[in-house]
Amino acid sequence: RILVSKYFERRQTAFLCFQSIKEELVLITKSETDYAGLIQYLKESLRNEYCIGVSHEGLNPWDISAAYAQACEALRHRVIKPSGNAIYYDQICEMNTQYQIPADLIKKISQAAGTAHTEVLDCLINQIFDEEAMQKNSIDYTLKIVDALDAHVIEYFKACIPQKANDLNKKYGCLKSPYNFRNIRDYKDVFKNYIFEINDFILTIKNTCKETYEIDAAISYMKENFHKDLSMAMVANHVSLNYSYFSFLFNQRTGKSFMDFLKELRIEKAKEFLRDTNWKINEVSQKAGFKNSKHFSRVFKAITGISPVEYKGK
Repeated sequence: RILVSKYFERRQTAFLCFQSIKEELVLITKSETDYAGLIQYLKESLRNEYCIGVSHEGLNPWDISAAYAQACEALRHRVIKPSGNAIYYDQICEMNTQYQIPADLIKKISQAAGTAHTEVLDCLINQIFDEEAMQKNSIDYTLKIVDALDAHVIEYFKACIPQKANDLNKKYGCLKSPYNFRNIRDYKDVFKNYIFEINDFILTIKNTCKETYEIDAAISYMKENFHKDLSMAMVANHVSLNYSYFSFLFNQRTGKSFMDFLKELRIEKAKEFLRDTNWKINEVSQKAGFKNSKHFSRVFKAITGISPVEYKGK
């Protein structure tokens, strides 16, 4: 307020300046005022950018209320106008008020997230935030887009991934309103960061589930084919995983190496055969997947602490 007063006093221009109940600076002055010069002066003095909403020219004191409402309406458009400019009510009166927001594109965002197609997400967001459409239409067009994004995207993911909700709200709660940003471009950039973070999180969950499924499928295959000449390469190939990656995932899932798991699986089967059949030791060895009975006996004792003969005699 002090700087504004200095600006007009230096130019010996009549003015009235006061603060509204919304803590906005209200200025009443001549219609030919150089608002661009005032904005530049404030920017240089305070190292910040400002916007001014300018009403129609008022001729009488009782026009002040209507002029204030017009200036506020003009200022509502600041997020879709270049920063650091005066926005004239005359200009926004010419903006289109008959529009349809891209609702289908907005709904597609939640469908595309987690599909690994980040270029699709990027394209959708760019289409939604079409600068030409936002410049042509009233600010309500942009505000309705933001509301739709909140309802159909932000709230949707808040419900879908509650474990991430608090973290996302701390980082991206500002997306509730475009007025938390200098302009709609900044809003779009932060919204993109939000969507890409969501996308990465969903992909991580999917990959974890997929990897768990693949290792479980490998274990099921081993249980069905334990009696065959199995190798890690063979089982990894069965579930279409790289040999080294399979080894890592298998250890993460079971806490054991492939060979240790296979040995324990075969010994458990051998114990069943020893309990429930009258097969000889060499038959049990063969049925359990061991190539010879001596090796079988060594592995059996190493795991159980007793020999197959002792186990069968219990």
